[in-house]
Amino acid sequence: MNQMVPINQEPVSQDFDAYKVFYITSMTKPFKAVISCYLNEVEVGIIRFVADGQKITKPHVEGGKVTLDFPLSRFNDIHNILLHEKPLFLYINAFNEWGSVTTGALEPTGEMEPTAFLHKFTLAMKEGKLPDRVSEQTPDSPSDPAPTKAPGQAAGQMPDPKTAG
Repeated sequence: MNQMVPINQEPVSQDFDAYKVFYITSMTKPFKAVISCYLNEVEVGIIRFVADGQKITKPHVEGGKVTLDFPLSRFNDIHNILLHEKPLFLYINAFNEWGSVTTGALEPTGEMEPTAFLHKFTLAMKEGKLPDRVSEQTPDSPSDPAPTKAPGQAAGQMPDPKTAG
């Protein structure tokens, strides 16, 4: 059986580059979900989720793996971080007795994540602040190919289905 390793007021930081999600149903296990964290395909950490209101254990290193417990209501928040951020670390500050899932780099302010863009777009639509059509292309947008027309076809005229082909 793995033993909890006491941390002597030294922070612990473990990076990881992959993860696996387990959503659990069990009458005997206290965990409702577990996210195993891997570095180079070796398990280095575990994020465990217990039912809301259930006791959460202190962050610790168990069997060489950083182990953090959270209430199940935090699952979507943490999973969202794993989906959208990189690099990531599991962190334990043993002196303060807290742990975290931590981004490894400073994030620029004003960075527009896709969710924020969609939120702003939806608000603009509701307020009627979007143009009816896009009149200009941005430098990054691909240009539409010119419509092809059959020989002898006037501009704007639909091709004859009998002769098109």
